[in-house]
Amino acid sequence: MRRMAPTHAMTRIAWHDIRRNKWRSALVAFMIALPIAGLTTFGVVATTISPSPEEEATGELGNANLRISEWEGTASVDEIVSLFPDGTQRVLVDTWDTQTIVGGSVQHISIVDVNPEDPIVGPMYKLIEGRAPDTTDEIVVSPSVLEGFGARVGEYITVADNEEPYRIVGVAVAPEQLNRPIGLVPPGSLSSNPEARLLGLFLALPDDAPQDAWRGPVQGEDHRIHGYLSREMFSFGDGSERTLLGDSLGITAVVLMETGLIVAAAFVVGARRQLRTVGLIGASGGEPRHVRRLMLSTGTLLGLFGSIVGIGVGLGIAIVISPLLDDLSGRITGPLEVPMPILMGGLILGTGAAMLAALQPARTAARVQTLDALAGRSPAPRPPGRLARLGLLAVIVGSAAVGWGTAKGNEEITAIGFFAVVGGFLITIPALVKRLGRIATWFPLPMRIAARDTARHGRRTSAAVAADRKSTRLNSSHTD
Repeated sequence: MRRMAPTHAMTRIAWHDIRRNKWRSALVAFMIALPIAGLTTFGVVATTISPSPEEEATGELGNANLRISEWEGTASVDEIVSLFPDGTQRVLVDTWDTQTIVGGSVQHISIVDVNPEDPIVGPMYKLIEGRAPDTTDEIVVSPSVLEGFGARVGEYITVADNEEPYRIVGVAVAPEQLNRPIGLVPPGSLSSNPEARLLGLFLALPDDAPQDAWRGPVQGEDHRIHGYLSREMFSFGDGSERTLLGDSLGITAVVLMETGLIVAAAFVVGARRQLRTVGLIGASGGEPRHVRRLMLSTGTLLGLFGSIVGIGVGLGIAIVISPLLDDLSGRITGPLEVPMPILMGGLILGTGAAMLAALQPARTAARVQTLDALAGRSPAPRPPGRLARLGLLAVIVGSAAVGWGTAKGNEEITAIGFFAVVGGFLITIPALVKRLGRIATWFPLPMRIAARDTARHGRRTSAAVAADRKSTRLNSSHTD
């Protein structure tokens, strides 16, 4: 018969133990899946609602390469356009911000003289109902304007006193500014309005022009152009994707540190209830490394399972709330975007957290002698070591770093200090629990007994101590 490899054998034993202890395994998987589900939901939603540089550029420029908002007062539009390569297309857009009282409330509307079907500036807007305006008394409005004025397509609205009413012929939105109350009128309709202002001179360079052909006129020595916005200004990005990835994974790591206490407690209980299995492994010629591998295999399997479940739940939540994303973000978001780096990071974090939680119980189980393990006797808990004292130092240094980073506005130092404080508290807990036994004299009798018992198990905290008490009674009964 073919002999089974140690790794394969330990994995199978771990899998059978997971199946035998379903409730404990479910608890570990749940505590891992919970933060991973939150990470997945947040990552998918944040990635979906965040506009890409191209989408931001389209929202501000349409298909134009350049928008000039200010130039030398004596220069005409033709003179400005002549600075650019031959074949450059232009669209001059004006806007008029006005307001009127409807039903006792003030309604604001930003009127823009642009054709939503124009190939250059049209992509800044999306016509969702009706048609584009043809005459100066026609207008296309956004849904918020329809709601504010209580009107429908085909009816008339007056946007300001002493102004002729407009007839609504369609409904349109700005995809990157859904909540903006807009009204679109035919091009040139606002040229004679003294209250209108220049939104921009939009220029689309010919296809055969160099990509940086716009730089010469706007950065030349004549200084005719004073204010502009180019498409290339959006192409560099601001590192928001890397910031999102780092922040989300960092927050998840902190949450996993907290839930890891419960996971570690479950592994402590599991290790004590697997003592006879540990003894059988030793009696069969197994070594301490095989015992460690058994415990780590249990942690790896449960962490991997919990992470996969968390990712699935997070994706499901994101799908359920996806119809609300447009209203939440104020822009047309499109289909859900799944950020693979965040999903893979969550899978690694969840699996790694469970492995780390199982590491100390694995080392403890590996030190148990075979005869003691077969008898169900676990070794006495060790007192808190030097690591606990170093944790207190980490809390002090981390607190100082958080204060300094907050005062200086340095997010990196603040984040590092926060991690140091949280991590320091976690590894200092055994020492703090041990100190509890020294003041137990002042407690009532039941609390005194509980405090001293807790102090004797300083390396096990909260849930671990409670679970350990139950397993101790079970082991004692077996021993007797």
